Amino acid sequence: MKNIIIFLTCFLLTIEGVLAQNHLTYAKKNIISEQPVDKQANAATRKLYSFLRNEVWGKKVLAGCQAEWNYNTKDADSIYQVCGKHPAVNVFDFQHFDQSWIDYRTDVAKKWHDAGGIVGFMWHIHMPASVTNNEWQGFYSKGKKSCSISPMQAATDGTPENSLFRQKLEGVAQLLLYYQQQGIPILWRPLHEGAGRWFWWGAEGAEAYKKLYRYMYDYFQQAGIHNLLWVWTSEIGDDDWYPGDDYVDIVARDA
Repeated sequence: MKNIIIFLTCFLLTIEGVLAQNHLTYAKKNIISEQPVDKQANAATRKLYSFLRNEVWGKKVLAGCQAEWNYNTKDADSIYQVCGKHPAVNVFDFQHFDQSWIDYRTDVAKKWHDAGGIVGFMWHIHMPASVTNNEWQGFYSKGKKSCSISPMQAATDGTPENSLFRQKLEGVAQLLLYYQQQGIPILWRPLHEGAGRWFWWGAEGAEAYKKLYRYMYDYFQQAGIHNLLWVWTSEIGDDDWYPGDDYVDIVARDA
């Protein structure tokens, strides 16, 4: 694991950006790549990466918050009411992107970006209970209502699981392209907490997880999406789950 910026993400407080130079000795400045892993990253994305690498890493803490599981700045605005300042990062969630009650094409992210904030996105990926049961969708791999979709099959072209996964990818890809057209660089945190195995994308272990992560990366590359900085979330003690230096810009920590 090298050529990456190291972030510490506190899950309970949803703060993204404590730079752990004293804890992760391999993250020395001189081995962090000067450019994002996406060699075609656009100018705005390279500028954000440079800011994080050169002006934040080892020097500052960026406060952030999560957007109530979907597409809003309610919590960030509440922080402003108390503190008089907004957090630097607002992390939205694509969990509900394919539902009719929410429109991810409104200018919420654009306003945040234009005001000087950093836009982040994560994705609790809803999938059917199985390839033969589409009565409801979810993302947990365990429990009464659990999703048994195989991540290995989802990343294998031609399978029913892959068809379902590609439908999801296509929908989110269109939104990411929309934000790209608006000039918004994004901290992209997909398939988080895989080693916890409580989400379907981690249920089959490290190799299936890494295949799915790389499949998503390649899919978005082929779709012409070049406004993402790829954030991989570590659970600690999960080096086998790391997708590889060619797929990760930032290592985060959920605690």
